[in-house]
Amino acid sequence: MIDIHKDFNPISQQADYNAFELFNKQFTFETMPKSRPKIELKEGKPHIEVHKGRVNFDVKVNKPIINYSRGSVEIYLRQKNSIDIQYVGKEVDKKV
Repeated sequence: MIDIHKDFNPISQQADYNAFELFNKQFTFETMPKSRPKIELKEGKPHIEVHKGRVNFDVKVNKPIINYSRGSVEIYLRQKNSIDIQYVGKEVDKKV
């Protein structure tokens, strides 16, 4: 943007660079080694040390401690039974 006063357009050049040349990269990597690895074998014997140990048990026999509280059931009646029969009018319908 500093060279905008010169004869060329730096904005179009920057846009061209961002659109094409910015992502035009080459990557080179290899997955196989160029030479074989050297493998050497050294023989040896296992070295095992065994130490005899003991286990100390300090056990006291106790009776179980049980905290028990008896449950309860509350029974209540929300509404008492009732029936309301009303005689309305002059005649009684005896059909069932």
